[in-house]
Amino acid sequence: MLFQSMIAALQADSKWERGLYKHPPVDGLAAMGRVYAPWGFSQAYYLEKLYQSEGYDSLKSYVEDYWDQVFLSFDANDLIAMLRTGISGDISDNPVDHFNFEQALRKISSPALVMPGSSDLFFTPEDRKLSSLYSLIDFNQQFL
Repeated sequence: MLFQSMIAALQADSKWERGLYKHPPVDGLAAMGRVYAPWGFSQAYYLEKLYQSEGYDSLKSYVEDYWDQVFLSFDANDLIAMLRTGISGDISDNPVDHFNFEQALRKISSPALVMPGSSDLFFTPEDRKLSSLYSLIDFNQQFL
């Protein structure tokens, strides 16, 4: 849902012109940053005003001078392509696995470090119920 919201915020800019813009849709890029900002750092980061330790005197200045600038540094079409990859990316969408996600996971042989965090807003504790799928990956390998 987050990624779709970010795309919608960007495409609401009148300069978007269906991705054929002549000038970057800066209002849409800034709006995209505003949608992402609550997810970028933990809730405690904002509640405790930790952005002030980075030299920002207010939340407004932090959002404008940090998040707006981060998103203004990207090409709008590139951002949408990355987000759509996140939305539709599926390691099992291939001729061998035929959308069998567990089968695709079993074939992973690369070392991996799965490290959930209690303040991670992308993968919440509720999402960790899926962690049983990680048991399908062979983690009995040397880690880097």
